[in-house]
Amino acid sequence: MDKITAQETLGLNNSFSMIELAQSYNMITKNVVDQFNIDDDALMQSLANQLYEFSDAFLALQSETENHDTEQQPLIIFTDASVQRKKKHAAFAIVIKNIPFSFDLPLDILKKYNIRIDPESSDELCILTGEILNQNVDAAEIMAIIASVDVFCYLIRISKQKLVVYTDSLNAKKILGNKRMPPRSKTYSLLRNNFLEIIDSNKLDVTIKKVAAHTGIKLNEISDKHAKIRLRDS
Repeated sequence: MDKITAQETLGLNNSFSMIELAQSYNMITKNVVDQFNIDDDALMQSLANQLYEFSDAFLALQSETENHDTEQQPLIIFTDASVQRKKKHAAFAIVIKNIPFSFDLPLDILKKYNIRIDPESSDELCILTGEILNQNVDAAEIMAIIASVDVFCYLIRISKQKLVVYTDSLNAKKILGNKRMPPRSKTYSLLRNNFLEIIDSNKLDVTIKKVAAHTGIKLNEISDKHAKIRLRDS
């Protein structure tokens, strides 16, 4: 399919971005899927043909956008964990603002980390909370970062964005973000390997940054609050 036909098929103009391409494809295919009726063979065949055309158009334009040198804004995530010594489980929160387009959260990944969508989530702010076995606070902080990358890796593969994760745990930042493991951290090597495997297998560009805790940084305060709520309710 040529570029002009592909743009017309997906309703895009000449200056579309990768995010706009993904948004258009996501919306237009969802509208088709919503019309599926297994009792109407003719309709099913027509809708299947439409999906094929949309996919063909997406692939044609995806290769076009990959040749552009425009820099996408990174996707920003804040994570935090909450631990109490006597509790069997620890909790964490993932907060992300302005997700570039609607997509379905991967249910298998959510189940793996016991993640649920917080009732305070909105189109502007996605708040997820998870629950894991309580090993120690560093392990919980590390797991919060791993879970955030695991959940959103599909999104950033499509959007071609870099991912920046902010944590108030210096140890978690060093263990996952440094080129080498820091001294006396061998016990976290399996978690680090898991993190690197997710990044490598999905060809992600991930940066982990340290943020000061309890200094009024809004998304950090939100993640701290909801991690504590999830732990309290566990």
